[in-house]
Amino acid sequence: MSRPRKANVRRDATGKSRGEPRDVVCGVVVAQRVRAGAPPKDAHSHLWGFTLGILRCLSQITEDQYEAGYEYAEVVHRHNSLMGLSMPFPKSPSTIMVSGGNGGERKEPDDNTVWDARRKFSQCRRVLLETGMALGAGSFVNRIAYEVCVENRGVDTLSPADHQNLRFGLNALGKALR
Repeated sequence: MSRPRKANVRRDATGKSRGEPRDVVCGVVVAQRVRAGAPPKDAHSHLWGFTLGILRCLSQITEDQYEAGYEYAEVVHRHNSLMGLSMPFPKSPSTIMVSGGNGGERKEPDDNTVWDARRKFSQCRRVLLETGMALGAGSFVNRIAYEVCVENRGVDTLSPADHQNLRFGLNALGKALR
């Protein structure tokens, strides 16, 4: 015996469900963001969907720091994609957009593209490690920048020291990537 069909669901000509309407899905997402601390009038913003954006919305980082962190995440995604390295989490839409997805055959990138990605990744890592050493924080600046910008670590898990190290790292990345 199969389960009963859902009532009031959009179906195509063959009778297959075509998912929930957009307004229902958006309502669920907005409700989750409001529970997480987003003001109801701003909860539709894409920034409330990831840690770096939330920090920007809460004015805990500046616009320049946000842009540096976003660009750093793109550098890491591009580098890992070209090097054939897996990311430490399931593919997100941003990973797929940057890497070109994972479906079908992909042509081999030219050497200049690979070297450019490796150079930018190495430059970011070096800058973050040097910043940490200058602050006496060791590799913590590199770690927190990676966890927030790439792994999307939860805002509620960040200590005051993490916030400070992140801001220093994002400032250093901003200078290095411009």
